[in-house]
Amino acid sequence: NLTQKEGVTVTASVNDATAMGLIDGTNDKAAGSYQDDAGNTVQYAWSFWSAKAASAVVDLGAYCSLSEIKLYMGYPNGGNKRPEKFSLYYSRDNVNYTQFDQQEDTVEMYTNILDDAIVARYIKLEIPEVENAREVRIRELEIYGVGIADVATNITKYANLSVESSQANDASVAGLVDGDKEQGGSYPDNGGAW
Repeated sequence: NLTQKEGVTVTASVNDATAMGLIDGTNDKAAGSYQDDAGNTVQYAWSFWSAKAASAVVDLGAYCSLSEIKLYMGYPNGGNKRPEKFSLYYSRDNVNYTQFDQQEDTVEMYTNILDDAIVARYIKLEIPEVENAREVRIRELEIYGVGIADVATNITKYANLSVESSQANDASVAGLVDGDKEQGGSYPDNGGAW
């Protein structure tokens, strides 16, 4: 869960004081608060009255390749307090956003496993204005993927990897480190994959 990395922040258009509850790592609590390491009071959920539109933006602190998003809404194990609908957006600059999901008739736990990875630094959850105002609680927003810096570190780490072979077909051994997981190298004598 990328939201648990150091330096990740969240801001909200309404009730910003409870917004940290979106990324505090507790998805099973809907009410109450606790003291963080710095002595700040943190709510277990981002909550507000939904007469007006509301949004929350999570800043991951760096570009990340995102693979899955989870939202925990309302009260755990029953009770409503879920938004009627919501949209999810991503951005690299916190100015230009692209919508990648929109849901109506929400459920307590929502998961979106992305078909194609999204590279972004910011994720925005947007809840539109509704006719009948009611309390809304979002218990947790979990964002899964990998930091681009982590990917770059691994690429650099393995870029100079080489394999030596006493086999006659040294070119086939290069398949062990060429990044092609499907093909691999081939045996010098029978063409099988390494």
